[in-house]
Amino acid sequence: MRTVWNYDHTKEKVSLPGDQPSKTVPDMTYTPQQLLQRYARGLPMDKLGNHFYSGDHVLPDFRKLDLTEQAEILNNQNEIVKQKREAYDKKEAERKQQRAEWLANANAYNQAIAEAAKLKKADASAQKTQSVSNA
Repeated sequence: MRTVWNYDHTKEKVSLPGDQPSKTVPDMTYTPQQLLQRYARGLPMDKLGNHFYSGDHVLPDFRKLDLTEQAEILNNQNEIVKQKREAYDKKEAERKQQRAEWLANANAYNQAIAEAAKLKKADASAQKTQSVSNA
C-alpha cells in the first residue's frame, strides 16, 4: 500500500504542464478576462451557444400548490394550447387554400392541353380533307 511515507516519485513518470500537446481548438477558447466579462454579463461560456436545458418550462409540483395556483397554471396552459391550436388551424386553412388553388390551376392546365389537342386534331383533319379535295 502506498502512503506518504513510502512513496517514491522517481519510479513513476511525473508529467509537467508542457509535456503534453495542447488540446485547445483554435478560435474556440476565451481568455480569462473574456470569461470573467461573459460571466458578469450572464452570457454563455461556450462559443457555440447554450447546449443545455435550462428548465425554464418545468411546472412546479401540483400536489404542493393551493387551488388558486393550480387553477392559474391550468388557465395559462389552456391559453397556450388554444393559441397553438389557432395557429395550427390558420396554417392548415392556408395550406388547404393553396392546395385548392393548385388543383384549380392544374385542372385549368389539363383542360387547356385537352382543348389544344382537340384543335390540333381538328386542324390536322381539316388539312387532310383539304389535301384530298385538292387532289
